[in-house]
Formats: sequence, C-alpha cells, structure tokens
Amino acid sequence: MRTSVYGLIVLAIGLGYAIVRYNVFGGVSVEQLPLYVTNKAVSVAGLVLIVTAVGARPLSGWLPGCGWLMDERRSMGMLGLGLSAVHTVMSLMLLNPGYFGKFYDAGTGKMHLAAEVSMLAGVVALALLVVQSRAGEGSGRSSLRWLGVGVLALSLMHLGFMGWPGWWTPGKWHGGLPPITLLSAAIALVGLGLGLVPRRG
Repeated sequence: MRTSVYGLIVLAIGLGYAIVRYNVFGGVSVEQLPLYVTNKAVSVAGLVLIVTAVGARPLSGWLPGCGWLMDERRSMGMLGLGLSAVHTVMSLMLLNPGYFGKFYDAGTGKMHLAAEVSMLAGVVALALLVVQSRAGEGSGRSSLRWLGVGVLALSLMHLGFMGWPGWWTPGKWHGGLPPITLLSAAIALVGLGLGLVPRRG
C-alpha cells in the first residue's frame, strides 16, 4: 500500500513538473500531454522508485521514519520495472523525427550514433531490471544490489547520450527549469551513490 501511494505521489510530482516545463513554458501543445508529456513523468517516476529500492537499506538507516523502505523495496523495484516498461512502450510509439528531431540526421533520416547508444543503454537497463525481478528474493542480496547498480549506470548512460548538450545551455531552459533528462541523471547519480554504500551484516 505504501509503495502504491509513494509511486502515485512521485508520478504526480513528475507530471506537474513536466506540464509546467513543456506545456506552460515550452510551447508544447496540450494535444501532446497524454503521451509525450506524460511519458516524461512516467520515466522519472520509474527511476525514482528504482533508486529508492536500490538505496532502501542506507535510506532506512539515515532518514527518520523510513524503516518501512526495507520491507517495501521489492515492491518498489517491481513498480519501477512496470513504469519503466510503460515508458519504453510509450517512447517507441513516439520515436520519430517529428517528436525527437535531434536524434535523427536530416539527410539520411537515420539516428545519430549518440541516439542509438542512448536507446541501446535504455533497452539493456530494462533487460537487467527484468533479470533482477526474475531472480527474486532467493538470490544473494549482493548480486541483486549490483544488478540494481548496473541498471542505474546504464540509465545514466541512456540519459547522458540523450540530453547532454541541453544540460549546459540554461538560457534555453523552458521557464528556467532544468531538462527532465538532467534531473533524472542527478537522481540516477544519487542512486549509484546509495547502491555503492558499503553494507554491513
């Protein structure tokens, strides 16, 4: 129950941010809200849930009242996987030059190398999430944690190859708000740090 509430809150915050950045300040039509804008919120929510699952042990020890994270980490990981899968499907539906012109060469109509590397990293990250979910509680905690770290490292690569140029031009940020790829990369970095915290016991 807590995982569902947590997931809904994170998704609502992500959707609110995406609407303000893209629809209010970015000039994106409300016609693109159901899929294009919502997809951004879904991707962030999935990542936050995965980061929380990977970092459940240190977070539960550091933050007052967060002991429940340890009990809910598998549920959060599974919900994160589900949202990441939805993000993948939505992205495939949108993957064309009309939505993501910067991914494609204007002459050939094919993807640039950076875009292909980004997409590959995202697909492999999703595959690792599936492997992690199938491994279940019977697997060693260490191996599951390192799978989670691998997912976050690939997610960071996916985001970096996708949005890197736009991270360094704050004058072009819609409404002065950082790109969602940059915020997501920061979240993934936090998750990597949490995943690399030495475990005891």
